[in-house]
Amino acid sequence: MMDKPQILVQASEDVSYTIFDVDWYPGSAKLVSVGCQPRGTGVVQVFEITDGKMVECGSASLPNASKCCTFGASAMTDRKLIVGDMKGQISVVDLEKLQSVETVGAHDDAVNCIDGFGGLGAEGKGDLEAVVVKWWHLIWLV
Repeated sequence: MMDKPQILVQASEDVSYTIFDVDWYPGSAKLVSVGCQPRGTGVVQVFEITDGKMVECGSASLPNASKCCTFGASAMTDRKLIVGDMKGQISVVDLEKLQSVETVGAHDDAVNCIDGFGGLGAEGKGDLEAVVVKWWHLIWLV
């Protein structure tokens, strides 16, 4: 019957910006998209899938176009999204309040991809990138 891979659309929503990354909101039926608005600013938008439809729960604007995001450095109960942008900055966005709570410089150019791991017990043993992620994570937890 299906001899080729298929993408089955569960729900969709039109947006007025270019989406660069989407991530599932941990432990929920929500998802977060980040991207660039036509005026060059960033956007973080939260959606919930309810009865097969995507419903917007809210959005936050950021000063620079948002390129990537992760919940990897956030506890399940914390609800903070880490966002990398086109100007090389990393922002922590509180999704309960829908606002940026901290922004730090990370690169001279765009942050194209971001990931993390979390928890105060994380030892940071491994490659250099793991240690850097732990360093960022500890800054935001303290």
